[in-house]
Amino acid sequence: MDNYFSIFFINEKDINLIDTSEQLNAVAKFNELSNDYFRIYEDYSEQKVLEGTDRIRKINSREVFFLRHNETYKKIVDINNNQRIIVQEGAFVYNDFEYYPLEEALKLFLQEEIEVSRVSPWDDMDLNNPLIRERFDEHEKYAQNLRKIQGRLSNNIITCFEINKRLINEIKKVIPIPGNEFV
Repeated sequence: MDNYFSIFFINEKDINLIDTSEQLNAVAKFNELSNDYFRIYEDYSEQKVLEGTDRIRKINSREVFFLRHNETYKKIVDINNNQRIIVQEGAFVYNDFEYYPLEEALKLFLQEEIEVSRVSPWDDMDLNNPLIRERFDEHEKYAQNLRKIQGRLSNNIITCFEINKRLINEIKKVIPIPGNEFV
């Protein structure tokens, strides 16, 4: 594999399925406020706060998520495992499934939530009550949306190409690639 590099493609229309920027903005704000709050304590350390922030991030994001490069996220999501993320100015897809490659992880990551949503807390209540009916309908809409999203994810929204590094010069002749994209 040392002689190959990978290129992943995600169609722009599918990015919203795994975009987590809203949640990560909230986690970044949590980190900022926590640092401000705990700074007065003797045993305060930015690292301790960051560890707590990481637990919050894991609670508030899914196992697979997409984010565009943003300095706000730099502390709370370790994208330093790939020095080229910043050079690419781009996208980062995080995969927290330990035993599955990204392509398989995307097919699995809403399955548990779909299973849980099959049963509504409103199922055994009087659906003639307008408030209960409204909550039941909201739950059904949510569950249908989950199944629809998972259906799209199951079609594998990411395409991966493994390319031999010996082809870099040929690729550069055909595709204009900025500066040091191929390190």
